[in-house]
Amino acid sequence: DDDLNLEIYPNHDWDGQIVDIFQHVRLNRGERVPFIFEVEQFSEKETIMPDGYFLKEITPAMISVDKQGILQCEILKFWGSLEDFYEKGIGYTVMSGQDVIGSCISVFVSKTEYEIGINTYQTEHRGKGLGTAMARAFIKECLARGGTPHWTTEDFRKDSIVIAEKLG
Repeated sequence: DDDLNLEIYPNHDWDGQIVDIFQHVRLNRGERVPFIFEVEQFSEKETIMPDGYFLKEITPAMISVDKQGILQCEILKFWGSLEDFYEKGIGYTVMSGQDVIGSCISVFVSKTEYEIGINTYQTEHRGKGLGTAMARAFIKECLARGGTPHWTTEDFRKDSIVIAEKLG
């Protein structure tokens, strides 16, 4: 990425100092929206995929199918290596033919805590339930491992907020 994304705990004591530190750059501000998982609100029902799309777990074989390297690039934004991700992480992708349409991966794992990172890469594929399908598969696998999913997003990412609320 060409941008720096600095996230701080929503304690406004830092506001003045952050502005001073970054006074020579354009600084976009936003608030994080954290969600606490409510397992009783989660439905494990399968999401029906629209025609032409299929959901797959991210495995070494899936990485080799992704000729554009989108999945590898996405994983390596958060993980030191693909091997670390395969050992500790969770990931699902939606494909259309040989094209990666989106991914939902654990961007951070600590013991039994799994932070969700989700992305549908092109806007023309959004609003079709693909993000919900990926996130539902991610959460099911997380729960099967005895883990707790965590979801935080920026306040302007309305689609992400809707999916998080829908899945509990």
